[in-house]
Amino acid sequence: MLVVPQECRENEHVAKYLDSLQARSMSIDNVLVFDLRESMKNGGGPACLRLRMVLNGC
Repeated sequence: MLVVPQECRENEHVAKYLDSLQARSMSIDNVLVFDLRESMKNGGGPACLRLRMVLNGC
């Protein structure tokens, strides 16, 4: 799963890339889009979005 901000879907080139990435990738089954504008306005900058977690089914 890849989590991206809403702006990625609003940019035509990035949206196409994400669609192609999901279609050809063996490790990305889903792209989840979140509107993070309010969070970013309240001081949550890009550093708070850098957490990477690898999840495996149990």
